Amino acid sequence: MKEILAYLDVDYRNKISCFLYSSIQDKHNNGLLGGTTCYAMPSQEMIVAVYNPPHEVYGVGAHEIVHIVVYWTIGIHASDMLAEGIAVAFENHYCNNIPPHQASAYYLQNGLLKPLEIMFDNRAWVDVMNKNSELYYNQAGSFVKYLVDTYGIRPFKSFYTRASKAAYKQAFSEYYGRAITEFYEDWLNFLQNIP
Repeated sequence: MKEILAYLDVDYRNKISCFLYSSIQDKHNNGLLGGTTCYAMPSQEMIVAVYNPPHEVYGVGAHEIVHIVVYWTIGIHASDMLAEGIAVAFENHYCNNIPPHQASAYYLQNGLLKPLEIMFDNRAWVDVMNKNSELYYNQAGSFVKYLVDTYGIRPFKSFYTRASKAAYKQAFSEYYGRAITEFYEDWLNFLQNIP
């Protein structure tokens, strides 16, 4: 937790409850619907996970805790991509312990990365997740990690709550002093230099 608070430069002292279930059916039997195996319910300071190795979640990592801490200290996200991106950026991996920059470099080389318009359109971005969750999380994580590594966490915290589909370009210019399209190109160039 100390590492999360330091990375986000916030203070959070509340209790987070974590509920572990042996299967999705066990989770349903206890009144929690939905088919996902691990998720945060930030407003309730709660994490729900199915824990039954080797089939589902092996443990609850920092990813879900980041969602809760961000909700209570920074605010409600305007962009799903930024919400998942900050969680992946902190852990510096999403799946198979591959750093998001390395995964995103692979996606770039194979023409799979999505444009800004998709990244900041919550409905379109969720469609990406439904088709390729590894791309969804890794692209978000790489973009946000590069953003925070380049400019620090302070402007990101303001941008996070204002970056809706309609306002992300203006909000980026306001908080970072440049066009987000230029930053996106810088990020793509950065990825091209990753083996």
